[in-house]
Amino acid sequence: MPESISFDGNERPIPLSNEEVKNAIECYLKWLIDRGVNTHPSQSYLGLNPNLPLFVNDLYREFGLQHRGKKVDGSKKLLPISMNKLIDSLIVKAGLNDCGVDRSSFIKSFVIEGYRSGLSVNDLIIIGGMSDTTVKTYLAADLEQYSPITEWFIERGIRKQHRLESLRKMRRFKI
Repeated sequence: MPESISFDGNERPIPLSNEEVKNAIECYLKWLIDRGVNTHPSQSYLGLNPNLPLFVNDLYREFGLQHRGKKVDGSKKLLPISMNKLIDSLIVKAGLNDCGVDRSSFIKSFVIEGYRSGLSVNDLIIIGGMSDTTVKTYLAADLEQYSPITEWFIERGIRKQHRLESLRKMRRFKI
């Protein structure tokens, strides 16, 4: 990923542990190579040009970028606006928008599932290209992580009720 659009100017490693995702990416890479998209004769991986975008649109061109806001260092933020529009249209075509799914749902799911599978917050920051505040906000929104705490309070309430009932029974026999 070019330095201009990567988080803190660093590359983003992407750990692929899911076999279906690995196979899908390998098929996509073969599709790019078969069509000669973003390839060049070199020693790079499978002849893919590492300086060109990995994902291309239906016209075999890179997705358009839009300048939005400014980074902390004063440089402009670049957003893949045309890719975002494509993803939004796919969500609508699949009917997922009726269920409350949007593009940010995928990002939140990535952060939450990545953390549950053992990635650290720093790993998620580097891989996702997000700030630590964003990652921590998404993790705080993971309600399932709080279910053990919730269950403990519910069980504590039940235990308290049982204890009070047993104390009432004991008092009745002691009087």
